[in-house]
Parts: sequence; structure tokens; C-alpha cells
Amino acid sequence: MIAIVHRPIGMGEMNAVMNGVDFRTRHNDYRLAMPASNNTYNAQVDIPFPEVPPQVLSKATVEEQIAEMKLWFKGQ
Repeated sequence: MIAIVHRPIGMGEMNAVMNGVDFRTRHNDYRLAMPASNNTYNAQVDIPFPEVPPQVLSKATVEEQIAEMKLWFKGQ
């Protein structure tokens, strides 16, 4: 059976040698979650996604929206 991970965030594979011991990792996916505000032990809730900036939504085509969003990610 295949497990489906909801909203996965991942890290690339990693190879490291520490004190002569070789470590290799694969499939480093985890959920993007934060502690819940209730007092339930180990309870988590999904971290909300930010809103899309209005400057991106105002573009006429998807290609223009993609180009504008890339500038937002670069911080320009």
C-alpha cells in the first residue's frame, strides 16, 4: 500500500561521513505543520499558506504571473 503524504515538504538526499561512519538518507519528506493551540499532546495543525500578492494576480496571463512570482521569490 502506498502512503499519501498531505502537503509534503522535502529535503534532498544527503550523504555524510561522521567519525568514519557513512550516512545516507532518502525520502526526507515531512509535513509542514505547527503545534496546535489546544493543550492536546503532540497535536499539530497545518501552517497556512500566504495569500498570493495582488501584483501577481493583476497580471493578464499565466506566463506573466509566473514571471512576477519568480521576482517575489527572489525578493526583487
